[in-house]
Amino acid sequence: MKQFDHVQDLREWLEPMTYEEFWEAIEPYKIINIISKENCDHDLQNEVTYLDNMLYCLKGMAENEIVIRFALTHREELIEGITVH
Repeated sequence: MKQFDHVQDLREWLEPMTYEEFWEAIEPYKIINIISKENCDHDLQNEVTYLDNMLYCLKGMAENEIVIRFALTHREELIEGITVH
């Protein structure tokens, strides 16, 4: 299971994943507040939604769950002399 120091690390990890990579990668986290892969597959097969929309929502749900579970915070970044949290 991959460990994250900050929210940005999690986002960078999730962002490039394909649909199948996503399901494989999140399996160890046992995220309960997410639609099942079977339901998602069914909706995609029946053209209820588009893959890009589905994947965007799934990644958002996974991000929320992981951020809360591991109490991830945002990395402080220096932008033009201002510290941003």
